[in-house]
Amino acid sequence: DVILCSGCSCALDLSITVLAKEGQNILIPRPGFSIYRTLAEGLGVSVRSYNLL
Repeated sequence: DVILCSGCSCALDLSITVLAKEGQNILIPRPGFSIYRTLAEGLGVSVRSYNLL
């Protein structure tokens, strides 16, 4: 399947919305793209991070 989005933020929002439910956790890299945390917390998904360096 191919899904067209109007940009990276839209694609990330769609991915988090589809794959994570409110109250669940996602793991993001640090340093990383800050929109991961913003989108996830807006949907009620908890964010945990791990160090890349």
